[in-house]
Amino acid sequence: MDFKTNTKRYKCDMRILSPIHIGSGKNYTQSELVPCKDGNNKISRCRINIEKYLSNFPEKFQDTFIERVLTPTSQKKGFGEEYEFQNLLKKFDKEFNKNSKITKFKRYYLETDLDGINDNIKKIPTRIDEHIKTFDEFFVPGSSVKGSIKAAILHKAITDSILKKEITMNDNKKSILDISKLLDGFFSYSVAKNNNSYYNISRFLHVSDSTTIKKPKLYNITKLSVSKDKNPKSRNNNTNYLKTGVDVDLETIPAKNILYFYISTNYDSEVYKKLSIDSKKELISIETIKSSIYEFSKDLIDTERHILKYDNDELNKLNNVDISQLKSFYSEIEKKNNEESPLLKIGSGSGFMATTLAMRIKKTDKNLFKEIVKKAVKEYDENFPKSRSIVTNLNMPLGWVKLKFEKVN
Repeated sequence: MDFKTNTKRYKCDMRILSPIHIGSGKNYTQSELVPCKDGNNKISRCRINIEKYLSNFPEKFQDTFIERVLTPTSQKKGFGEEYEFQNLLKKFDKEFNKNSKITKFKRYYLETDLDGINDNIKKIPTRIDEHIKTFDEFFVPGSSVKGSIKAAILHKAITDSILKKEITMNDNKKSILDISKLLDGFFSYSVAKNNNSYYNISRFLHVSDSTTIKKPKLYNITKLSVSKDKNPKSRNNNTNYLKTGVDVDLETIPAKNILYFYISTNYDSEVYKKLSIDSKKELISIETIKSSIYEFSKDLIDTERHILKYDNDELNKLNNVDISQLKSFYSEIEKKNNEESPLLKIGSGSGFMATTLAMRIKKTDKNLFKEIVKKAVKEYDENFPKSRSIVTNLNMPLGWVKLKFEKVN
């Protein structure tokens, strides 16, 4: 059916408050990162096209490269992979490629916080998780933003009675935490048709991919978690404290960048009535979207920083995380969140509470939340969830942005 629609379109500025990582599912090793100078003559790193670079050299040197550099570090003797790679590059450049520069084979610059990148081999990550990109430029997919918006709308709009009814009807308490099924049903005219996107009001809400950036930044991300002193002889026995643990290295869109994307809604009363979704039209109004994002982020900020109440100077085991600065970050973004220009959390680090109905259920009934989570995780703890992803040295969580909406004629 082809109906004439009334379209409302909004340009949305997205100001990055903390680094964003939206994974592509791919990763690469440090062999593809080489020291170079960017357009401002600043020492940086760039990711090179290994195959294109190697094609410049005789086959025997390509074999040497594969043998000495691409062999897993654990199987080699002597220095690390980075040392091997840099020395081979120097040797290749000197003997066979005197008239070219490594940046000729550059894919993109990748800014880092690595000190002494030419000398300090130990700080260079061995594996980097890739951010999603198009033609080696970094962006935020519209699907990621739309998913976060829909979760926010559901968080605010679903009533306690509907939520409890869904839980009562659902024998498997674990699945109620899966937001996707309830989202489909809530945005459709009938739960019976919740698998048919044709009857889903959210298909009339369109979110474009964002603009791109050409210069991402590499950050180390560490897990900040709650632990407990279990030493029966300690005077602090059973006392909670904070510690840092497993870390990863991610390509990110760094803070202070401003991207933009477009949101549009299509409305036709005849179409909506035929699909029995006219009563749902307010769910995708710009007013509902803004207020829902605001309320959702307000609750999420409180949820994320709840872990900080276990700060214990005497017991904390922290590496490269300053808790006082992390507390300051949350205080600052709390002040920036408002209905006209709300904050939104997207991408990696969003966590269990933001990507399921857990936060909404906990707000409705804490005992019910405890009962459901016990079925969803192996081991329940009063501090659940017990960890947060923190950008090492920046002392801030991943993925917070501030939105500004402007209607486009």
